[in-house]
Amino acid sequence: MKNVIIASDSFKGTLSSEDIIDIYKEIKQEKNLDINIIPFLIADGGEGTVDAFSYAINGRRKEISIKDANGFDIKAKYFLFDEKAVIEVSSAISLPNTKIKNPLLTSSYGVGQLIKDAIKEGSKEIIIGLGGSSTNDGGAPIVQALGGKFYDSNNLLINDLSNRNLSLIHHVDLKEFNQTISGIKFTAMCDVNNSLLGLNGATYVYSLQKGAKEEDFPLLENNLSHYAHIINKDYIEAKGAGAAGGIGFSLIALFNAKLKSGINYLLDTINFDEKLKDADIVISGEGRIDSQSFSGKVIDGILKHAEKYNKNVTFVVGAIKDGFDIKMINDRNVNAIIITNPNRIDFEEIKKHAREDYKNAIINSNILL
Repeated sequence: MKNVIIASDSFKGTLSSEDIIDIYKEIKQEKNLDINIIPFLIADGGEGTVDAFSYAINGRRKEISIKDANGFDIKAKYFLFDEKAVIEVSSAISLPNTKIKNPLLTSSYGVGQLIKDAIKEGSKEIIIGLGGSSTNDGGAPIVQALGGKFYDSNNLLINDLSNRNLSLIHHVDLKEFNQTISGIKFTAMCDVNNSLLGLNGATYVYSLQKGAKEEDFPLLENNLSHYAHIINKDYIEAKGAGAAGGIGFSLIALFNAKLKSGINYLLDTINFDEKLKDADIVISGEGRIDSQSFSGKVIDGILKHAEKYNKNVTFVVGAIKDGFDIKMINDRNVNAIIITNPNRIDFEEIKKHAREDYKNAIINSNILL
């Protein structure tokens, strides 16, 4: 019997990682295949990270009421195991779920509420997935939620710490904040190296997709810069400081967080390699393969782990994006790249037929035989 590892990223907007696992189980049953499917939910710090950990590790989910990026009350879940907590930034402030998309106004306060609850639950390490945020506030509201107090030049407390008000900060009282996080280890799952400021920073690279206009850039940037200089200017250029609208900066500067590759941290924590050693077939993939896919992203992480044991990987992808060069993987352990919907262009059509297209591609390719 062949051992088949399924470790695919989601196809954003069409198929979840779990949907893809279900397709392989269907094929096995319908075709009566003599294979052992070894499934892994995969995420790199963005949406689905909590699911990926909870799928592979015994623990419990907890749901609490928090504030979303617009200040509305929502329910959000995080995962607890072995005195650790896994929190997704996107569960609190995801871009798709943010009604008013304007990074001058959105706030990461809800992430701080999740962290605070995890600390109350006795967590000694908090793992934070940095991905999919709708904010550009440097993480100041997170600090506030954990007891940090921010004052203006008149010594008045600033309650709203969205980006537009960061320039009002005159001084900060971190006594209660430091007490709250004392003794807690923080790890951030982060796959970007952006600095906080500049053309490669949070504002200029990411804020446009979060609802900003180009004319907002100077204001967004100046406000972040003011906050950073109040907190600790030494970390402005740190790799990953610009992640999640600058939340990476606060995690590095105030939480002493260690930023680690999201996919590698997940694979190491869920003991992926133990199953990989005995695998006969390894299948991974993502919605669109592009020039960045083999630069530390999900499928690159899967491939690197497979190469340690001289295993070949088959990638199943929705499409190949312009800019991908096959030379990137010429000397690597790639068995094949299978495209599930090469002839569909309209997204609604892609979404409608995603499951059947994926299933047919697997059956027609014979990769499970």
